[in-house]
Amino acid sequence: MQATDRHATRAARSLEDTMSLYASLAAPADVFYVVQSTGAAPGRREHRLCSLLYETRPHAHTELVRLTAAYPGDYAVWKGTTHIEPPRWGHAVMLSDGKVVAPGAGQATVSAAPPLEAGAAAS
Repeated sequence: MQATDRHATRAARSLEDTMSLYASLAAPADVFYVVQSTGAAPGRREHRLCSLLYETRPHAHTELVRLTAAYPGDYAVWKGTTHIEPPRWGHAVMLSDGKVVAPGAGQATVSAAPPLEAGAAAS
C-alpha cells in the first residue's frame, strides 16, 4: 500500500505543479479596453470595442491616446472582469510583457503584440 500512497502523492504534486504553471500563464481576470461611444439616436448610446483587451490600464490609456489622435471621437477606457475560472475572453488579451493570449484561450501564446506607435505614449 505504500507504493500506492507514493503514486497518489506524486500525482497530486504533479497536478499542483501543472495548475500552478497554468495559473501563471492564464489570462488576467480583469482587463481594460477602449470603446467608442456614439449617440445613434436621441437618448440612446451605442458602444463599439476599438482595441485589444489589455492587462493594465496604462496600456489601454496609451491606445486611447493613439486612437483619439488618429480618429477623433468619443472614446473611453472600460474595465471588464470575468468570473470564469480560469479567465477566458472572446477577444485577444495583451499581457503587460507584450505576450498575447488568444481569444478564448486560457494560456498565453508566445506571440509578441505589435508595438505601439511612438506617438502613443500615455500622458
